[in-house]
Amino acid sequence: MAMIRNILTVIVMTVAGCLVASAQSNAKATVKAAEVVIKKYMPKYTEPIMDEFCDKFKKSPEVAVGIGDAYLYRQRDTAMAKKYLNRALKIDSKYAPAYLLGGRICESVRDTVGAVDWYERGIFMDTKAPDCYLAYAKLMSIKAPEKAQRKIEDLLTHKPDFPINLELARMYARVGDNTEDGSVEQTEAYMKCIDYFDRCDLNTLSQKDISDYATTVHLKSTDYEKCDKIIKFGVKKFPEYGGLYYLGVQNSFKQGNWSDAVEYGEEYIHTCDSTKIKVGDYTNLANAYRNAKRYADAIKVYKSIIDNDKFEETSKSDARQGMAICHAYSGDWGSAIREYKAYADKKRELGTVTFGDLSAFAGIYGQQAVELNGEEKLQAFRNADAIYKEIAEKFPNNMVYALYQRLQCNWRINGEDFDNDTHVIADQLVSVVLAKNENTTSDNNALKYAYKYLGLYNIKKKKTDLNKAGEYFQKILNIDPDDEDAQRYFEARRR
Repeated sequence: MAMIRNILTVIVMTVAGCLVASAQSNAKATVKAAEVVIKKYMPKYTEPIMDEFCDKFKKSPEVAVGIGDAYLYRQRDTAMAKKYLNRALKIDSKYAPAYLLGGRICESVRDTVGAVDWYERGIFMDTKAPDCYLAYAKLMSIKAPEKAQRKIEDLLTHKPDFPINLELARMYARVGDNTEDGSVEQTEAYMKCIDYFDRCDLNTLSQKDISDYATTVHLKSTDYEKCDKIIKFGVKKFPEYGGLYYLGVQNSFKQGNWSDAVEYGEEYIHTCDSTKIKVGDYTNLANAYRNAKRYADAIKVYKSIIDNDKFEETSKSDARQGMAICHAYSGDWGSAIREYKAYADKKRELGTVTFGDLSAFAGIYGQQAVELNGEEKLQAFRNADAIYKEIAEKFPNNMVYALYQRLQCNWRINGEDFDNDTHVIADQLVSVVLAKNENTTSDNNALKYAYKYLGLYNIKKKKTDLNKAGEYFQKILNIDPDDEDAQRYFEARRR
């Protein structure tokens, strides 16, 4: 026992960073060393040493309170914490940190009444010491925020320069975090949090406070312009804090401010620990480049995702989609189609392909067709048509869209040659739209287009069936009396 005690004494002094004699005269260094040892060793070994230190500091309660804190938080030993709390009060019965320790001991065993009593006594003993005010307010804030606020404001009477706005902002953030999601009470708490942060001098806020302020504004008030100003201040004051750059990316995306999104994304990748960077962070940067029309930069980032063995196949698949879109925007249709086909094929294989996936793929062929001529142009429309046909088969809820697109593709493919089965698609489109009976703008546009095709089909294919053609053009006018094609048809008939 004596040997262990001697060893621990040496450890205490070593951790304190000074000789035995100087450690015994330096309360803060001694408490710091005691915390390390108390965390590692049982009280039966450390208690004699702690008693000795308290004896060396008979006129100052700081060491006794520090040791009590260490036993409470490092060992969860309330009995030992109380012992050194009592030693501190014997030295100085008005020492506020001792009452703070007393309240924390009670809180550790969920004795709220006892904790409040300790905090109130601490305030009475030293009206200018803020810790007991704040501990009281924190304890009461969830159930009685108004009462907690009044207690913090009471501190101004005795300490006029205390930053209560910051403390109230922190308090209402805590209230919001512990209130039912989406409730009126939660919204009110966050709005009060923002209001009190607004009253603070940004220059006095810590890195965490600025981050909390900006995050609350971003998520709870959706005032993205204000959030941007806070972030810009924060990254200038704390340029190595990656969390603000990350929030800057999210906020810039909400604003559609792609140049800032790129800047924040680049800085986040640069400042953040590489082990903490996730695939989503690279995706955000690539998407920011893409929206900023920096397609070559976006493609490089997407490719880095695809080439990284640490990332899952789904993430790589999504990166291929992003690359395809960038190639399409750049007019590199061959690369766009190659990458999008790889993306779509993988999702087909997994059974996770969506309507949006296929619609975008068909759209690339459609965009390609605009820039082509001759047989190449027709083949691009055929490729698009094949995908719209797949949409119709896999996603019946999007049948109107798929058939409308198929009709457009086939009409472009065949032109004025009506000797084909395109009219079957038009008839099917009419049947599906009429069965829906919703009369939406998109449905009516699809009907007009189908009727127009069927009207011309009856004129140019059957030639003699003008009455049938007239029925289709009349149906167009029933939907849109100002349709010029239908009006021209009837004017020609009258002549």
